[in-house]
Amino acid sequence: MACEQLAFPTCRLGGGATLDSPEPFPPLADEERLVESLMPAYMGIYFRPLSDGLRKRYRTGRGAVSINNVNPDSPAAEPASR
Repeated sequence: MACEQLAFPTCRLGGGATLDSPEPFPPLADEERLVESLMPAYMGIYFRPLSDGLRKRYRTGRGAVSINNVNPDSPAAEPASR
């Protein structure tokens, strides 16, 4: 807390101009809510990248994965709506 309350003396720039005080940091609780809203959504899927051999076999590019498990009662277990 002491670091956040550090105050520097007002600086004078050429011509007598002064710098405005910076805006205070938002409260930590606001930051935590923002971080939680930006986190990836839970899907309930466990996956791993395909090996080079499987990528060649199935003619897929980098980033292809195999699904190992889908948790029951997860969004991924819901039937697709059409």
